[in-house]
Amino acid sequence: MRRGSPSHKMVARAMIRFAWAWALLLAASCASPGLHPAAGNLVQPSPAQRALTAATADVVISQFGDRRQTVRVGQTIGIAPARPGAQWQVAYSSDHLELLTPQEQLEQPGEAGWVWRAVVAGETEITFTMMPDCPKPPCAPNVMQVTVPLEVVR
Repeated sequence: MRRGSPSHKMVARAMIRFAWAWALLLAASCASPGLHPAAGNLVQPSPAQRALTAATADVVISQFGDRRQTVRVGQTIGIAPARPGAQWQVAYSSDHLELLTPQEQLEQPGEAGWVWRAVVAGETEITFTMMPDCPKPPCAPNVMQVTVPLEVVR
């Protein structure tokens, strides 16, 4: 291909267009919204924006047993699942506890776990039953059940 020939000019124009397209894509990716540590003006999420997880609750319950846990009205209660990937049935008294975990995550909360707020004083409990992974019946019986007894005080 000779310099100055029509095919040379066509290839040169295509390369210039490619270079411009590449430069525009690079500029667009650098200007994407989000946190840029070099910018110096990092915005921290407000407490309301931060996701409430079992680990960040006022009272974190990590040991299960017969011992009744004491919490105060207004405190949040966090419980991490024994098996984060499993599917769970969860039973609790909505008279005593307000579920803060999104309803669509109740059966599978993942690593975030479950979070409730104690709303009324009294004795209550939360029962977790692990459901078997069963794509096709007949299914095995539920393999694990844990009850967390709570005493909510003023």
